[in-house]
Formats: sequence, C-alpha cells, structure tokens
Amino acid sequence: MNKKDKFKDFPALYRNNNSQEILPRIIVKKDTAIHGMQILMRNEICDFRLNFKEFIQNKDPEMLHQLRVSLRRLRCAMGFLKKISPSHELDELMQIAKNIGSVLGPVRELDVLREFITSKVLSEPNNLDTFESLLNYLDRLREEEFLKTLPKLNNVIEGTFCNNIKYLSLNDYQNIFLDNKNPSILEFSKNILEKLHKKSLSTKRDLNVLTDKEKHELRILLKKLRYATEFFGNFFGHKKAKKFITIICKLQDLLGSKNDSLATKRLLSKIESFSGVNISESSRIVQDYSDRVCLNLESELLSTWKCFKKAQLYWN
Repeated sequence: MNKKDKFKDFPALYRNNNSQEILPRIIVKKDTAIHGMQILMRNEICDFRLNFKEFIQNKDPEMLHQLRVSLRRLRCAMGFLKKISPSHELDELMQIAKNIGSVLGPVRELDVLREFITSKVLSEPNNLDTFESLLNYLDRLREEEFLKTLPKLNNVIEGTFCNNIKYLSLNDYQNIFLDNKNPSILEFSKNILEKLHKKSLSTKRDLNVLTDKEKHELRILLKKLRYATEFFGNFFGHKKAKKFITIICKLQDLLGSKNDSLATKRLLSKIESFSGVNISESSRIVQDYSDRVCLNLESELLSTWKCFKKAQLYWN
C-alpha cells in the first residue's frame, strides 16, 4: 500500500499538493502537541486557501460545498489550537471564520433545495412543468445572493484573514502546559477524542425525543469528532479509526437529512411569502416528499445511533 492510499481516509495526514502554498507534512505521533498542531494548521490553511481559489474560478454548488467543508475543518483545528495556545488574536480569527460560514450559508441552502428537487423529487413521476417556475426562481435568487456574498468574501479572505491565519502555522506557540510540560500529539489528541465522544453521548434521552435544536447541536459535535478522527485517527490504527469514522459519517448524514428538511420548509415558506411567484403546488409536493424521506429515515437513524453508542473507541 503506498502512502497516498494509506492516508486517503485521513486527509489531514496526506496532501498531494503541487502548488506554491506552504508545503504540508504528515503529523507523526512522536511530535509534540505544539509541533503537531503547527503542522495541522499548515495543512488546513493550505487546503482552505486552495478551495477558495477554486471556488472563485468555478462557483458551482460542489465548489461551494468543498469551501464550506474546508472552512469547518479549519475552524475545528483552530479550536484545538486554542487548547494549547489561547490568544485574543486567535479568538478574532475564529470569529471571522464563523462569519464567513454565515455569509456562505444562504447560497448553500438554495443549492441544497435545488439539488433535492432535481435529484429526489423529480425522480418520481412529477410533471417538470410544475417545478419550472420554482427552479427558475431558485436560480435567479442564487445569482442575487451570490452577487451580495462575493464582495464580503473578497474583503475578508483577501484581507486580514488569509494574511493572519498564515502566521498561525509559523508561530512558535507559547507553551501553556503546567510545569512547562508539552505532551505528545498522541496524548493531546487522545484527550480531545475522549472529551468529544463523552460530550456527544451526554444526552440522557433517546435520540427520537431530542428537539430539533438538540439534534443540530449533536450533529455539530459529531462533525468535530469526525474531523478529530481525520486529523489524528491514524495514530491509533488505521482500520479501527476507519470503522469508527464510517459510523460517524452515516449518523451525521442522517441527522443532516433531518436538518435539510427543516431548512427546506423554512426556505419554501419564505419564497412563497416574498417572491410573488406561484409555487404553491410545487412547494406542497416538495414538502410532502421531504416529510416522507424523514419518516423513512427514522428507524435507520435510531439504529445507527445505537451502533455509535456501542462503537469500539479506537483510541483506547
């Protein structure tokens, strides 16, 4: 097995990058926590900058999705860095990164709705003419949202944000550990994984009685646990970590489908109220289909949640 294949499930541990950006390096478990986080930040910053450049050149939905994923990974890495070397500057950058995500959100919601209609709803024998007005309006609305979004992105990304995040990977982070101890990245990552896993299981109620807000918060925790596994999982055994991440991804996707359904209803309701376009019939069909999808996913969601709770903790 070559190096690329070995690390393909853990993108933070391998980058095939021929650009002029800072060259990434594999994190090894003998690295100190501080040195390991320097490498991780270098990798994620590089990945984010490359995704942003590709997004500007090709503004299609998939590029937007990849940009948002790389931004979430970068924010997650920043959160881990804060545990080692907290600073006011880092807090400011984390807030800017959060704001960038908020700016991209409305366009992504439109993309998700359009994709749901074209790939799911229209796979059934529905009349395409019924959806023509809605699809045309979504395309027009996306263009309008994008025109509002791009200047905000350019101001932030090409301004202080991208310049400053580069220094996060170059700084000699101040050692804040007690007794001047700097644990290995292996110890540090194990502690992160343990805390995230424990927090994700902190609810004492069944998944099916959680509120929509609680499910959304659980999904965010699962994303962090997934990224932590992608960042550090290979330290503890590739096969075990891969099995664990498969369960997380499935659970995260199922919760995401539930969340997308709620977002779809909100967006359709907003469009009906303010667009002046008659979409009542197409909106009803989409919402009915979305409700059926969520209902069908319920049993799979509960069974996957049980698998997650019983999953072997690969870092132990």
